Parts: sequence; C-alpha cells; structure tokens
Amino acid sequence: MQDFFVPKYAFFTKGTGRGMYELVAFDAALREAGIASQNLVPVSSVFPPNCQLISKEEGVARLKPGQVTFCVMARHDSNTAHQQIASAVSLIRLKDQSQFGYLAEHHASGQTEEIIGAEVEDIAAHFFSAKIGVPVEELDITTRMHVAAAATSSQEGEWVSVVSACVFLLSDE
Repeated sequence: MQDFFVPKYAFFTKGTGRGMYELVAFDAALREAGIASQNLVPVSSVFPPNCQLISKEEGVARLKPGQVTFCVMARHDSNTAHQQIASAVSLIRLKDQSQFGYLAEHHASGQTEEIIGAEVEDIAAHFFSAKIGVPVEELDITTRMHVAAAATSSQEGEWVSVVSACVFLLSDE
C-alpha cells in the first residue's frame, strides 16, 4: 500500500489579522501564519504515526504557492468592539511514536491564549482516550502541546481574525 497521502512532517503555526471585511482579516491572519499562498484543505484530527514535527520556519520554507496543503485549523472571527477571540490546536502523542497521535482544534470568545491552550490540550486528551479506549490518566503521553492565537477587536465594525493550525507536509521536498 502506498503512503502517498500519509504526511511525513508537520508544523504548528498561528496568526492574527485585522481588516474592513471578514475575509480581509482572515487573509491577514493566514499571511502572518505563513500559509496564505496555499490551497488549504481541512482534515480531521489524527496525527500520523512517525510524522516528524518541524519548526514553522522550516515548514513554511518547504511550501510552494498554490500547493494543496492539508491542515487541522481552528479559526475565529469577530467584528464586535472590544471582544477577545481565540483559537487553538493541540497535539497529544504517546511515547511510542509509531502509533498515531491526536489533534484537537477549538475556538472561543473571551479567552486568552493560555486558557484556550490548556482547554484544547484537555479536549485532545479526552478525544484520544475515547478513540483508543484507555482512560486519560492511563495514557502514556509524552507530547502534549498546542499553538494558540488571541486578539481583541478595537472598534465596532473592524474585523479581527485568529488562526491556529497544524500543517501537514507529504514529502521531503
């Protein structure tokens, strides 16, 4: 069986953006995250076995404009004055990295990066626990991490967007 669509590498990234329109703010957030020039395809939450985590800088450098790029993404947008919004993606991985891991994405209003980050890690652990049928407290977790973005709109009508993502790379190129 060919592993063509099984990612070999992954990286975490985040961004915030502002604009007169929702899509302008979202695009600005994607630009800050370094993934605005890709054709993003959202996927569900399984982190592939033996997938290697790399830095954002290394991951973004490997991307090509127009590339179809798979990712797990959390996004939140608002144009309500002084509203804090946040997004986060987390990874839970066992000691044995030949086993799959689990990602969770989450967004909320009124939360800081720290709060949503802790919450999304807990969500990922509970989802993973249910998926493999092992209680959370018995999981042999060695990787428990997240990326989170938060922002507050400054005035009524200004759009703000936050994006957090785990981006997958299919090849060594």
